[in-house]
Amino acid sequence: MAEYENNISKDNDKDNADLLKINQLINRLDVCTSSLEENLNESEINTILNTMKDSLNNLKIRKRLASNKDIIQQKLTDLFNHFCQIIIKFSSLLHNYPLFLDVFITMWNLISTKLDESIEKEILSAKELYMTAINGLSIDQISIYFSGNEVENIFKSCAKIFVKLAQIVIWSDTRRTEYLNLTDYMSYKCIHKMKYDNIFHKIILFVDYCFTQIKTSTDQNDCIATIFSLIVTMSDSKGFLPTTIRIGLPAKLVEWLNIVTKKSITFNPLSSIIVSISNISQCEEGIIALNKADAITVLCTSEKLLAERLQKSPFILSFYPRIYAMLATTDQLKTLPVLEPAIDHLLMKIHEANAAKNLRSSTGHLYEYLVPLAKLVINDNMAKYLLNNVKFGGLAFFIELFHKHNLVSTNDLFVKHLIRLALYNILCSLSFHQTVQQELKENQIFIKAVMEASHSSTSNNEAFIPSSFRNDLMTVKAAADGILVYLDQFKAPTSDNNNVISKSTTKIPMISYSHKDANFCRSIVTALKEHSISVWIDEDGHCLSDDCWEEIAVAIKNASMVLIVVSDNYCTKSDSCRVEATYAIKLKIPIVALYIDDKYQAEPWLDIHLTGLHVKFGQKSFAERISRLAKYITARNNTSEVTETLRAEHPSHEVNLVPIEESKPAILTSKRPEDVIDYSVPKTSPHTWSAIEVRSWWCSEKKLVPQLCNFCDGEALCVYARLFTSSYQENPLKHFQILQARLKQQHNIDFYDDQYANIVSSMMWTVKQYGKSEQIVPNRQQSISCILL
Repeated sequence: MAEYENNISKDNDKDNADLLKINQLINRLDVCTSSLEENLNESEINTILNTMKDSLNNLKIRKRLASNKDIIQQKLTDLFNHFCQIIIKFSSLLHNYPLFLDVFITMWNLISTKLDESIEKEILSAKELYMTAINGLSIDQISIYFSGNEVENIFKSCAKIFVKLAQIVIWSDTRRTEYLNLTDYMSYKCIHKMKYDNIFHKIILFVDYCFTQIKTSTDQNDCIATIFSLIVTMSDSKGFLPTTIRIGLPAKLVEWLNIVTKKSITFNPLSSIIVSISNISQCEEGIIALNKADAITVLCTSEKLLAERLQKSPFILSFYPRIYAMLATTDQLKTLPVLEPAIDHLLMKIHEANAAKNLRSSTGHLYEYLVPLAKLVINDNMAKYLLNNVKFGGLAFFIELFHKHNLVSTNDLFVKHLIRLALYNILCSLSFHQTVQQELKENQIFIKAVMEASHSSTSNNEAFIPSSFRNDLMTVKAAADGILVYLDQFKAPTSDNNNVISKSTTKIPMISYSHKDANFCRSIVTALKEHSISVWIDEDGHCLSDDCWEEIAVAIKNASMVLIVVSDNYCTKSDSCRVEATYAIKLKIPIVALYIDDKYQAEPWLDIHLTGLHVKFGQKSFAERISRLAKYITARNNTSEVTETLRAEHPSHEVNLVPIEESKPAILTSKRPEDVIDYSVPKTSPHTWSAIEVRSWWCSEKKLVPQLCNFCDGEALCVYARLFTSSYQENPLKHFQILQARLKQQHNIDFYDDQYANIVSSMMWTVKQYGKSEQIVPNRQQSISCILL
């Protein structure tokens, strides 16, 4: 045993001696190359490079270095990084010293095989090595090469190695994030900075240049192959998605695919292009960018013209249906034969990844299949196909997955949170379908788990994960509430829930819309305000929590009617919209359909319930439509005016007003549920009010901004009122600006002068009421509960 340990010690001594020698040579080289050009000692530089070359090519030394894990994973790579810095610094004179290239390639071949593992395990700094790659690609001669001009061979080889270094670093750093817990991931920052985008613009220009050439050289083909490897890796990194979109890569990929389809070229990037497009199509931002480039048209053309070639490459061919499924509009999905192969592939990969210990298939992590599937099954046809898919288990398989991945701790791996998030969204979409609702209702273990998620204060942790990972899916809490709505198990919060705003005694309309239609929605709300009609919208400070669903549920429950902005975005791309509409329908709240496009036909799940007022905008006069809508809303407040206002004006449904007595009363009248709580303004002096009474008055009084109501009782309100009026009297403009800045910074709320005027009036009233009763109302014990909204 002692002899064995002595041998190990001797081997380590030799390894360290080898490493020390190389380190000393690199340090000497650094000093020599730091001199001014006229003072350079060419002979010494070449001697050092020759010695390094001989040492690195010595078989015994290479074997010793390669067999020592510590050296190959860290120490030698650190020396390589130092050598790269010398190359970058000395780049203008590299062409005079061809030995630099020999040493550079030899060192790269030694360290590159273990580089990804070292970065993934954080033995090496991804950020430091990425900066080396970026600085290397910034060398003037490499920039000249990327512009299509001829340069010395050393710069061609350097370009290829630095591109490969960037690709390995991005790949390894992306894999490393899969081992971060949620807290660590929230503080994770992408290694790329916007200021380095110009490097990738140069790389894209080089690819463009090569596509225009009749014939490309061997070194160009090699470099192009390495660049496309980098592009595939970038497209697969969610952290790099903003960069990918920003530099215009999605449109370039579509352009390059069109060229490959119609032109014979010496290099073959088809596989890389298709895989990259598929990766980018997994995220909402990528889908938008690809559709702007008309990707589906180009894909269809390439699939047709390259049919013979694709039949020999089933791997490439398998990506086409997946891309179609992610990019297609609702109408395209009805005509493109992509449904079954796309779902089947995802299900196959989900089974494969779920069975693996590290939750990875041969091509990706489990979450990378569940997240896009969650977006796909919002489409009813896809959801039905999944439910009827006996081969892959249907609903039972996803219930099994749900129970396996539902229990995660707050600080568990963020990829586990993503898996759980996707499964809740998938089951939310599936639970909408009546064919499975009874089965789910009878599954008490499932219902209990969903209810726990609905009531949990930690179910919104996934909201902190970037949208490029979440693909804009609902939070776990919102999806859990959606499941409960579909299964008739949801109960809206009451006033006892401190996170929900109390509603005033006067009912107002609530507007339900897709956030993709936010601009149109805001124009409706603004126009109705000009007609003195207030509308509840999940903006303007109405939502106090990160997840707005509870406030939305209360708003629907207490609404005089629900205005639904009907569009393809609302009907086919958002489970949260469907949950809102379903909840309103189940509560029999009157629905008014506002069509953005007067030619759009709502999907059957919604259209069957749109039996009341239809207002179709499109090419029609916006002001006229708003005027009619405003008259209808106003008329509902006075029963005697309703019959006249609800007279049907024409059969075309441009504005279809259905008389109450001739249609379905359950849809067109608002029957107030017994458990809706009315809030009335207390009759006593403000300083005697409880916290709930303060909040009730605040939210009822002229619709004051809820975020300013932070009072534990009436006494606190009165103190605030006196301070408020004092600041107002001293300098009203300055006071208004302070409040405006505070609300914007703390709550991202726009605060306007008319809202300030309302608060001033209310605070003056409070001070006046307090003054009247100060002498006659005895002090009471302060409330011990402080409600912070």
